[in-house]
Amino acid sequence: MKGKQPDEQIFPTLNVSKASFACINIGQICRIEKGLTFHMARHTFATTICLSNGMAMETLSKMLGHSDIGTTQIYGKITDLKIREDMSRLQEHKSKAFSDYTESIEKQGTTAF
Repeated sequence: MKGKQPDEQIFPTLNVSKASFACINIGQICRIEKGLTFHMARHTFATTICLSNGMAMETLSKMLGHSDIGTTQIYGKITDLKIREDMSRLQEHKSKAFSDYTESIEKQGTTAF
């Protein structure tokens, strides 16, 4: 495939040092005054991209290479958006359950007599 590295990988393999350097460069290009680090990028990926889009904590833990899920839970900062989405999902579920329940009662009322 065009553009592949000699080792058959599309992207070059980066170590933490090279990744941190790339983060610093990206920060400079974007004029972000706080120095970006690989750890910050990893944390942002875990929180903003994975958890906020519904990825299971267990899946994320495995992806990050954590042997203890407690380590991953540190990354799992709950965002306001995630709280709103979860509460909306709960409200929809409860609303549907209540609607099904009242519909069931109505049916029983018409067939009982």
